[in-house]
Amino acid sequence: MQVKKEDLKENIIKAAEGEFLKKGYKAASMRTIAKKANTTLGNIYNYFESKEELLDAIVGDLPYRIKILLEDHKTHPVDITDMDAVNQALEEMDPKELGIDIFLNPKFVILMEGCKDTKYSKYRDEVLLRGKKHIVGHLKYKDEEHERFSEMLVMTFFNGILFIAKSSCSIEEAKSHFIRLFKLVCSGFIKECEIWGEYHD
Repeated sequence: MQVKKEDLKENIIKAAEGEFLKKGYKAASMRTIAKKANTTLGNIYNYFESKEELLDAIVGDLPYRIKILLEDHKTHPVDITDMDAVNQALEEMDPKELGIDIFLNPKFVILMEGCKDTKYSKYRDEVLLRGKKHIVGHLKYKDEEHERFSEMLVMTFFNGILFIAKSSCSIEEAKSHFIRLFKLVCSGFIKECEIWGEYHD
């Protein structure tokens, strides 16, 4: 009996993930989630006290995993000012070190786009700010023009990731697109550094 209960709980989470991904947290209907999970609305509340608790179950430890990923990146940095170094790093690194399993995930899309009016509302801005600070860290000079460029680059990268994650391609295609996007962003950064003559010392 316990196994069946756990199966139903997973069905509810899966159905909610699909609804939050499609409509966002605010517009998602608990009745629709119940229908897709083949249960009743009342029964959902036997497993989750609220819609927000259901969102917590979907998001899980993803914010923590992203935090750890960014901290590990500081420990094992990739020199994005040198395309040969970027290519070598991509060949040597496990895809998990790039965060492919985190970013190419419906949960990441929900966290970044579907959490309006929740405690996760500001998370997208926090992730983009961390990315911007990382890019700025590779620049020799930190003026308004360079910071604006860094912000544009980070927005391009994360919007690209979200596009890939939401597309209907296979996981192998998604990984390939992710690496191509990473290289594209790095090459754009390198080109601008060449124009500015400001490689990080």
